[in-house]
Amino acid sequence: MMEKYGFVNVKIEAQLHGITIITPCKFRVPVGEIYFLVHVDRGNALQAAHDDLPSMHLLGHLEETQDGRPRLFAQRLLPSEDFRSPKEVKMMHETLENGLSKNIQDAYGDIHLDLVFNNGHIQRLRERRDLPCLFEGFISIADIDISTKIHLVLRFPKLHACDFSPRRLAEWIVCRAQERLHENF
Repeated sequence: MMEKYGFVNVKIEAQLHGITIITPCKFRVPVGEIYFLVHVDRGNALQAAHDDLPSMHLLGHLEETQDGRPRLFAQRLLPSEDFRSPKEVKMMHETLENGLSKNIQDAYGDIHLDLVFNNGHIQRLRERRDLPCLFEGFISIADIDISTKIHLVLRFPKLHACDFSPRRLAEWIVCRAQERLHENF
């Protein structure tokens, strides 16, 4: 009965990377608004990720741009020096950057925690500015999601840029809000 009604199913990867799930702590999460809060020991997580890299990738560490802009707009989408962009293309580029830069995943941060739910929908947990190392987020779960699973996934976009390798850390199952639990739970 522990797998059905017990605590969240946490994988060994979470402990190896110094990650503690604070809430929700029960394996079954009810339909509605759910708050997720996760603590990450940044030094331990980055060291474990660094140790996982093959030796040939250790020199390929990517750095953030100095002005804090996402690499997508600061480097990857910039036209080459040989190409002269028309004024309209430059305006479109600026408009896209203003509207999308907050939602681009390589914009900042070396540790990303994502919730994968609703058959593939991904929502990123954001690191709190007032309490570093705490990642939080709200998700809305509908009745249609009952009996599906929610997975917490860890990524290192800078360190593992050449090898996208998310690590599954935990999973929850969605249940009805008024579901009765076993007598001793």
